[in-house]
Order: sequence, then structure tokens, then C-alpha cells
Amino acid sequence: MAVQTATTRTVDLVDSLAWYESRFASCGDWDSWALEAVTGKSYRSRQPYFHGFVLTGDGEVGQGTAKVASLALSMGKSVYWLNGTKLCPVVKMDRHPHRWRINTGESA
Repeated sequence: MAVQTATTRTVDLVDSLAWYESRFASCGDWDSWALEAVTGKSYRSRQPYFHGFVLTGDGEVGQGTAKVASLALSMGKSVYWLNGTKLCPVVKMDRHPHRWRINTGESA
């Protein structure tokens, strides 16, 4: 799916379930899958699979999503949270029992 952003660039969106279904088996585990999502490149174009990431939901994510987001942030890639209709930059992921909270640096 492609969407038009606030700039003249087109953004191709790939949902995490589609990425999981196409790549998880060849990666073998969660750590390798997250690493490929963040650092992997297309064999043909040599371009990164993803230049940035958008998190959705109520402000909490599971461990797999948190791994991808944390690794992306540590690699200097953009991570955003779609909070209603507002796209908020994510600064870190905070560990809480059984979930990870999205931290945008703004007080709750």
C-alpha cells in the first residue's frame, strides 16, 4: 500500500503481520527477524527494507514490536506512534510487565 505524506514523497507501508508471514521462517527467531527488519536490505536494489517505522495502538506493544522499535531507535532510524490522527516521534520503549510502553518524551 502506498500513501502520500505531507511531502511530495510516496511512502510504501508494510504491515508487520505481512512482514512476519513473509520473513519470520527464514529468520528463525525473533531477534533475527527484528534485526532483518531494521538492518536488512533488498538484494536487488541494495536499499533498506525499511527507512522508518510507525507503531499503532493504545500506546503499548508486545515484545516483538518493541525489539524492532528499540533496535531502530538505536540505529538512528525514525520511529513514530500514530496516536489517533497525530504522528508522534518515539524516543524510547519502556518495559512494563508483559508489555512495552511507547515513550514520546511527553508527559502523560
